[in-house]
Amino acid sequence: MPFTSRPYAGQRDLENLSTFLTQARSSIHNVHSLHVGDLTWQLSHMQAAFNPADIVQLSEDEYGRLTGFVLLYPAFGFFDLQVQMQRRGTALEEEMLAWTEQHLAAFRQQGNAGMLSTLVHEHDALRIALLEAHGYRKGDPWLYMQRSLTAPIPSAQLPPGFTVRHVTDEREAEARAAVLAAAFEAPVQTERYRQFMRAPGYRFELDLVAVAPDGRFGAFATCWIDPVNKVGQFEPVGTAPAFRRMGLGRAVLLEGMQQMKLQGAESVIVVVEEAEDAAHALYESVGLRPRWNLYTYSKGY
Repeated sequence: MPFTSRPYAGQRDLENLSTFLTQARSSIHNVHSLHVGDLTWQLSHMQAAFNPADIVQLSEDEYGRLTGFVLLYPAFGFFDLQVQMQRRGTALEEEMLAWTEQHLAAFRQQGNAGMLSTLVHEHDALRIALLEAHGYRKGDPWLYMQRSLTAPIPSAQLPPGFTVRHVTDEREAEARAAVLAAAFEAPVQTERYRQFMRAPGYRFELDLVAVAPDGRFGAFATCWIDPVNKVGQFEPVGTAPAFRRMGLGRAVLLEGMQQMKLQGAESVIVVVEEAEDAAHALYESVGLRPRWNLYTYSKGY
């Protein structure tokens, strides 16, 4: 069946990609698939410095139906590539991988990362074979962690004077951007965060913060819900250095699970590097458990 490839073209494509991801999650087995929250977070904040048309490529059949897509992360030389289950192992994947390598190589000329990398489910034999045939090699593991939200969720224990609540409105964009930057030792990007707050899928009531007695935000957890599969996700999660080892990260996660459960989610997931001992210890402290490994497959270019 013929297919065409084209760049991302706006809101309608975001809606179609979200539908594609929810349908994929309901049918996949031993295949890594992005959560709908990943898509919004990456396009609306993490990759906001790039034109979406330069980092998202769509594949469609002769009827204009989405058959796959590529999302590039140029600063990291990273990519996500997904196709319909029935098109895995076909020429479509080969062509999409070729597009990915060509375009990430172009970004390299602009001074970005010199490696190509992607995450693969540990039992995804088809994708592993494709990548190895193109020179990729297995690297570091990531943990796909999950927790049922039908089990009891304990209440958070906070230091005196601290509270956990959701972000109220765009007037808190500066404070919210500041704690995000502090947690990841990055520049504060207030306007970018304000724009992110206007993105489809972002909900103030699922953007949670731990607030110090003096009003500063000390920790945060942004929550996402796939309403079709009733799966929540944490992305991103962090604590400012001045507020670590106070239980604030655990507190925002527990409140996040409560809120996602109220919104209809039945489970929650997070993906974390296995080497990040503190991070997966935090997630395990609220009941998330590893379900399987994802491995980085990389090659130089």
